Amino acid sequence: MLNRQANRCFLILILASFMVSGLSIYFSELVGVAGKMDSDFMLEQEDANSSYQPIFKSRTITLEDINAMKDELTEGEAIENHNILIQGHGTGLSPPTKDSLSSLLGSKVITGFVSPDLGSYSSLSPLSALSAFDLSADPAFPMTGDQGQQGSCAAWALGYYAYGYLEAKDNAWLASVGNPAQLVSPAWIYNKINGGENGGSSFLDVGMILQEYGAATLATMPYDDGDLISWGNETAWREAPLHRAAELNYIDPSNVDEIIEIIKILVSQENPIVFGIDSSQYPVDYYADFILSSVDYDSDTLDHANTIVGFDDSIAKDGDIGAFRIVNSWGEAFGEGGYYWITYEAFKELFGIPGLEQFPFFIEDIPDYSPSLLATWTFSKEAPRSVEINVSLGDYPISIFEKECYFIGGTSANYPDFMAVDISEMFLDYSTLSHNFFLEAIGNNGRVGSFTIEVYYDSYELLIPTRISLPTSSNSFKIPNYATVTLINVPTIPINIQATGLNRSIRLIWEPPRDNGGFQIESYTVYRLNDPQWETLAILGNQTTEYLDSPLPNGETQFYGITANNSLGESQYSQTVSTFAHTISSPPLNLSGVIAGNTINLTWFSPIETGGSAIIGYRIYRANETQNLTLYVENTNTRLFMENLTTPGNYTYAVSALNLAGESLLSETATLEFSDGSDNVNDGDDSDDSDGNPTTIPWSIIIPVSLGLGSLGVLGLVGYAAMKSRRR
Repeated sequence: MLNRQANRCFLILILASFMVSGLSIYFSELVGVAGKMDSDFMLEQEDANSSYQPIFKSRTITLEDINAMKDELTEGEAIENHNILIQGHGTGLSPPTKDSLSSLLGSKVITGFVSPDLGSYSSLSPLSALSAFDLSADPAFPMTGDQGQQGSCAAWALGYYAYGYLEAKDNAWLASVGNPAQLVSPAWIYNKINGGENGGSSFLDVGMILQEYGAATLATMPYDDGDLISWGNETAWREAPLHRAAELNYIDPSNVDEIIEIIKILVSQENPIVFGIDSSQYPVDYYADFILSSVDYDSDTLDHANTIVGFDDSIAKDGDIGAFRIVNSWGEAFGEGGYYWITYEAFKELFGIPGLEQFPFFIEDIPDYSPSLLATWTFSKEAPRSVEINVSLGDYPISIFEKECYFIGGTSANYPDFMAVDISEMFLDYSTLSHNFFLEAIGNNGRVGSFTIEVYYDSYELLIPTRISLPTSSNSFKIPNYATVTLINVPTIPINIQATGLNRSIRLIWEPPRDNGGFQIESYTVYRLNDPQWETLAILGNQTTEYLDSPLPNGETQFYGITANNSLGESQYSQTVSTFAHTISSPPLNLSGVIAGNTINLTWFSPIETGGSAIIGYRIYRANETQNLTLYVENTNTRLFMENLTTPGNYTYAVSALNLAGESLLSETATLEFSDGSDNVNDGDDSDDSDGNPTTIPWSIIIPVSLGLGSLGVLGLVGYAAMKSRRR
């Protein structure tokens, strides 16, 4: 295990030498900004061709860049303690080491605006060009915290505040309330990177923990400024992978005027910014106005980490106009409830310090993240933190994918009894190349008690793995040595089973298991419940993912389960599905109609055969002398009210029934004839009044009224005249 070493020269100076020189190791891309910093860095704006417009230029850091930075970084005399107590509180912002540079791989550095026309915040769309903005007003922003005398300021600024806010937004937390289960634990981060001492930490080390191991909350890893050693219990180690960060990005400081505008844009898009400051510069009279101006600030060092949460262009002091709103980690008694302002001009003085240049950092979240592979191990005998631990996919000693569990834990303390690391980045190779894993411990003393791989296809939050590895050798070994496990097994269950009822049959379809157990799926077995036992219906080939169960009686519910088989055996039963065979019903019977004045009543009987499914409604069709039979009433359970009918003629009706299978054939028709002014009655055939003349009745508009369905369906056309006669 590598020990932490400090350096008097910050990483920032090294990075600046690469960016300013314009070396070809960088490739350029146009980027914008999104609230959680999507990979394309796009800022939504009104645009003639698109709703998104590129705002920033950026460069992506590659492995070649990392190696070049390491070559340029000379680690000088170790500085034992970066935690300088100021006003009774700790500080602790330290420079990075060569090892921590690796965490920048894939990160982006914003180098400026795409166009000079976009070189100011006010040049953006009116929706973005705010004169003031404050993330701390958001209920999701974490409540003010206090690092005490511990040198954990970087963990508070980047972990607790900046990343804690992103996680609160992602998980719909009200972090301002102070619920420990909704606040990221600085102790989880700082204690893994402090070398076992209270000497501080760098932003890169904090980012590394968040990216590689995630973050536990204060509910599972409470903060104690007197505890530098604790790494958390099993609950904390299992919680942390849920809150895993993507990238730690930063802003090129070569153009300080642009930095002000870039930060305002980033903050207004819900990205807190972290930076270093000399905390001894908080002046005595600062507490009167909570504003740090360029007159107040005069320093050539950076010892403390703070977080930018907002800005206000109207803040003024000592001739400075405009200021950033900053949250400190010295509790609510500091400043204004833990907050203060630093003017734009004072902020510019934090840059260009010889040998101590700095970058403003911002971190990127992985929205809705859920781990899929988890490596866990225990120690049955205490192992010092100098022991190196590596988890690999493959057959020892050949690694397809390796994760080095890197911490800056020092040598004075031991590992906790239980540890867990998210290795979801191995999942694709696990699915396609190998189901074998090994854990290697290099060092002296200690004993590994167990090693396990857990697979999660469903929600990780329930902590119920889909499958757990089996040991292929002794899972317990004395360090140095290794253990191997395998996830080769029977398949997991077939998924997404669907059952569709048809006429005297049921169609089943499904998808292959998410995990074939390390061997090709050979077949599927279809089961149907024949209470109280399951009976085998069919054994199908590995390319067949559907089955038709026939013949079946309509209307009887059937239950099914499906298993997958490989060379090791049969999976568990899939989730049970059920349905029943059914078809369309027979047509409604005995449709007849009666006319009285302009009132028309249609009556019919329900179908004799329901098709195995309940009748859920009816449709009414109508034809007249100029139009063929067409759908007239879509609403199935209705009474119809008709009035002001003025058009005489013959009108023909038909009715269909609806069930789960669809629409039946049409009933026999009923025809009604009426003329303007007549009050005779017509039953569906030709009707005559008392003197033998045909009945004609005025009628027009349909108004649906709800009607329950019984054995008799009724379509009523209510009118104003009494029925005089009816002929069948």
